Amino acid sequence: MQSYTVPDSGFLGVRRYRAEALALTPEQVRAARFLLGWTATDLAQASLVAPRTIRRFENGEASLRIRTDRDIARALEEAGISFESDEPGEFLVRLRDGTVVKVADSAG
Repeated sequence: MQSYTVPDSGFLGVRRYRAEALALTPEQVRAARFLLGWTATDLAQASLVAPRTIRRFENGEASLRIRTDRDIARALEEAGISFESDEPGEFLVRLRDGTVVKVADSAG
């Protein structure tokens, strides 16, 4: 899994983040919510992101800031979701139990 370092604003040096966590697509988020049986409100509560932000992102009305993207990815990953690349423009969204949804990026 690819990762990179981001400078920390404190004295702790650097924090590591997965590169994939900074590039969620609306399709990935919808597929992950489907696998978990979550509503946008459920995801909002788990990620501490406003439900309206999640709905606007999923509907293609807004993009996410890096921190918001990371917060959503973290909440989904903690719930058992993993995001994987399949082919250019296609992604796998996998639940911990092995259930997989293949999604195509509408922009790809």
